Amino acid sequence: MNIEGEHTYDGILDWISGVDTANIEAGKQAEQKLQALNQAKAARTGKPQPAIGSGSVAGNRTLDELQTNPQTSVAGGFKEGLGEGAANIRGAVGGTINTVLGTGISLIPWQVWLALGIGAYLYLNPGIMKRLTR
Repeated sequence: MNIEGEHTYDGILDWISGVDTANIEAGKQAEQKLQALNQAKAARTGKPQPAIGSGSVAGNRTLDELQTNPQTSVAGGFKEGLGEGAANIRGAVGGTINTVLGTGISLIPWQVWLALGIGAYLYLNPGIMKRLTR
């Protein structure tokens, strides 16, 4: 929020995620000031100061990605969740259909299926019956 109490979000994803790009910029400036102070202290004392964000490389890369483009991570998370939800629905519907059809088909003996197949073939090809009855 700015001084007048109005929201200053850049886009709908910023509003949804609560990311404030102005705070990200302020954080980068604060890190630069801290780095300058650490360098001055190192020059004064002769002891090297630890680097800012000296955590894991993967953690720093993720942090950098979030700070440079927070909308990308929000959109990526949304797409990932949407894909998982769609997969869950497909699995539930497909499992139900397979169970119903599989149960129905397995209750009928194979001999009945064979007789139905032969009957359908003869019904759809009437010329064969004429040749067989001659």
